[in-house]
Amino acid sequence: MVQRLDFHPRVALPINFAGFSITATAGARATFYSNSLDPTNRAVLSTNLTRGYGEFELDVRPAALAKNFQRGNGVFFFRHVIEPYIIYRKISGINEFDRIIRFDYNDAIANTNEIEFGISNRFFTRRSTENVSSAAVRATRTGEKAPLSSQPYEALTVTVRGKYFFDRFFGGALIPGRRNQFYPINTLSGFSYGGIPRRFSPLNVEARYRPRNDIFVDLRTDLDTRDGGLRALSTTFGITRPLIQAFQSFYYTRAIELVPSLARFGDARGSEPGTLRGSQWSPSVFLGDRERGLYGGTSFFFDFQERPGKGNTSLISSTVTVGYSWDCCAVTAQNYTFNVGVRKENRVVFSFRLNGIGTFGTEQIGQRFR
Repeated sequence: MVQRLDFHPRVALPINFAGFSITATAGARATFYSNSLDPTNRAVLSTNLTRGYGEFELDVRPAALAKNFQRGNGVFFFRHVIEPYIIYRKISGINEFDRIIRFDYNDAIANTNEIEFGISNRFFTRRSTENVSSAAVRATRTGEKAPLSSQPYEALTVTVRGKYFFDRFFGGALIPGRRNQFYPINTLSGFSYGGIPRRFSPLNVEARYRPRNDIFVDLRTDLDTRDGGLRALSTTFGITRPLIQAFQSFYYTRAIELVPSLARFGDARGSEPGTLRGSQWSPSVFLGDRERGLYGGTSFFFDFQERPGKGNTSLISSTVTVGYSWDCCAVTAQNYTFNVGVRKENRVVFSFRLNGIGTFGTEQIGQRFR
């Protein structure tokens, strides 16, 4: 058992000047640990440790640039808004990072001196919605067609961002040749890039297209700034309609081969530590209405990475759900399979729901499709 006492006061000062939105944040933190680590053999010692550091952040956001585009007949088509930003961040005072027992993100914090930069491109269209004004209320009472109003709608967002590190080793916290994950290098992307010291982080690109409220497409990718290659990619698609819900996610990652000057930091394969070659696909579909009649769905998880013991199949897990709902109650059954070669499972669960009372069964069913 380890005791931890944390004190973290911060103060923020917002400033608006000449169209710029500037926020300066400063803080100090003191954390007491009743135990610590021995950096030599990673054993837990009964020696207490007090970590203290100071932090400063300056967030600068210029005024957004916007332009309207019209069709050939002069009718409004879309609005393009450009929002750049730059953040300077400095954390100093953490001199015993290798002695801190890391239970959660509060412990995995390292010194840094960096600049984060990025630019967001937003594309707005107009869509008609029912006007809830008094005129619309009168039209509803008289049976007339309610007037429509137009409002802006953000259909597409594309954000590109990256970081520049003045301190490539983060005060000694980054050890070349290891998979290093700590704040703040774990905030830019969900994929690792801390295996080697670097000045520039990979470029992170995020795009979301939402033509309607019930349809969305997400794309996230990391581009290496050394050779411009693709490091990782994830795509997500979803549609939610009254009687159908469908989602899918696809992930692709590369084992980044290091250039000769950095080969000494690589793993046994000569790749950047923390980067793996792999691809996974997870589709799911659900049909029907859980509140009335027959409903059901299925979801799968495929892993196309070859590994010992997996066999010839790429299917890792599957879930099949079937149920029927009445005015008073509902019954649902679900079959779940899991197979990674060395571990194989197959189980059937059920649920019986009485409306207004509760649910009885072996598992809460239906959450996988939301």
